[in-house]
Amino acid sequence: MPKDRAGITQRMSAWLCKNGIAKDSTIVVGVSGGCDSTVLAECLLRCGQPLQIAHVNYQLRGEESDGDEEHVRYWCATRNVPFHRFQAEISGDSDGLQAEARRIRYQWFKALQAQLQQPNESPVYVATAHHADDQAETVLLHLLRSSDPMSLSGMLHVSQAQKLIRPFLDERREELEHWAEQWKLSPREDSSNQKPDYLRNRLRHEVLPLLEALRP
Repeated sequence: MPKDRAGITQRMSAWLCKNGIAKDSTIVVGVSGGCDSTVLAECLLRCGQPLQIAHVNYQLRGEESDGDEEHVRYWCATRNVPFHRFQAEISGDSDGLQAEARRIRYQWFKALQAQLQQPNESPVYVATAHHADDQAETVLLHLLRSSDPMSLSGMLHVSQAQKLIRPFLDERREELEHWAEQWKLSPREDSSNQKPDYLRNRLRHEVLPLLEALRP
């Protein structure tokens, strides 16, 4: 695939350079099959970065979950990108489903990262597709749950100790949707993202649109 230096890929290349991510560094990208993570993987690929794709199937939505996995697997196969898949089992612990899923996801990412790291080679990074809208949701969640002023810090662009990067934190969701359409990626939509059961979903669909209308 030819390198694409227009728009978001140009910003991505500059971001990688600014944050000291070497051109030969392997990046493990967590890809769910949704818009944000699929655009992240495509963008890094178009920047010429060595990639490995990591997908977790939580088996929570039956055929829909399996469809997500096949979608990611197909993207990798058509671009000759290594695909790694983990089948998770949710036990339903006291922290809640989303917290448990997050813990499982990051534990596996860390194990895969260690497995791929070779002595005397460039660091292997893990990349997630959190963007500016996610950051706003996270800060609001922290403010609702904690009185600690440190909660305002939100997510970091780079966590050096973990070699964890979030290159899209300055990008808006609508920008990623634009590039998904431009690149004809046809991402999957997780139906659980529409459920009002989760506080983050209510902030996304009810609170943030109101705040945006009051103060863009």
